[in-house]
Amino acid sequence: MSKEEKISKYSLYLKLIIILITLIAASYAWLTNGTRLKMEGLTISTRAVQNLSFSLDGGITWNDETTLNLDENFEFSSEITGNGIKLYVPSKRRENGTPIAFREATVNHDYIEFEIRFKSDNATGIYLASDSFVEPTAGTNASDLIGEEVIRKSSSGDFTRDLIAGSVRVAFIENVIDGNNIIAGTETKLVWAPNPNYELVREKDGFSFLLDSTSSQDYSALDTSTLLPVRVENIKDNINASYSTLTTGGDPMLIHMNDNEEKSITVRIWVEGNDRETDTSLKGGIFRIYFNFIGISKSLNTDIPNVEVIDNHFSSFTSKMEYSTDYGNHWIKYQEDANPIIEDGMTVYVRYQETMDKYPSDYIIINN
Repeated sequence: MSKEEKISKYSLYLKLIIILITLIAASYAWLTNGTRLKMEGLTISTRAVQNLSFSLDGGITWNDETTLNLDENFEFSSEITGNGIKLYVPSKRRENGTPIAFREATVNHDYIEFEIRFKSDNATGIYLASDSFVEPTAGTNASDLIGEEVIRKSSSGDFTRDLIAGSVRVAFIENVIDGNNIIAGTETKLVWAPNPNYELVREKDGFSFLLDSTSSQDYSALDTSTLLPVRVENIKDNINASYSTLTTGGDPMLIHMNDNEEKSITVRIWVEGNDRETDTSLKGGIFRIYFNFIGISKSLNTDIPNVEVIDNHFSSFTSKMEYSTDYGNHWIKYQEDANPIIEDGMTVYVRYQETMDKYPSDYIIINN
């Protein structure tokens, strides 16, 4: 290869690298000149086979439905990034809003945090139900969200800024009750990333918005030391647990309680900066939240699958099992005569499926 050809080849590589960096920066533009995002309200309710109630004041009063009242002037002071345990807010940005340095986020200033205490007459597992939602305050119909006359219309396109609801994250963390003290947990049971079909699409002269996008996203947070994306543990976008069918739908259990036992979770709500909908074009949006917690009473499944991957296929994979190739976000049930191909480098979770009498088992992790 001649010197000129080498220079041309390296120039092409450099152009590709620059294009890649530009695409990454454009995918998650963050916000500029302040956040100005609001949550209008949060309604919480419960349902269970037998009596299930919750308390927002440490067990003084108990309810099966109530509203968490926020200061009407409350605004998220910034979009932040994190895994639900550690949360960080930008402390220094480029002109386009992309952060280059972070500090720890401040509770009930940068994000919302509160405790929910549960009690039940019988042993039960607590799940977030499939009818829970985070939605734009403007409405839920397409005509409420896209068009020239929508409320809080974006200056970058014909859609409401309330579609910032697509950037919300909710973490559920089990606590330990020690007398009158609550000891915070150190891992999330669930990080919920609602509205997976929302997508803000960058175009030549602005933006458009898709309400039914099928493009996937990895829901990563930023490593604040390297500014590279990192995977968030126990994150899910689709919630399937159902009271009508008394099935978990593959969702993680938030807590398990014995008869007449009290348990506690911490809830944290934030706007994730490393999300494709977090862009200045949606600044000033408002969203609302509804949580429905359900109690499902079944036996714990203590069996552990004995499965390996040999020559890119499962061994000993049975009709009682299911697997996930996206870290538990979606589960795929056994299909007869369909042994899936497990590609090299893939991480797979395998567990026993839920039955009408038992919860799904713990999963094993196979790194192929």
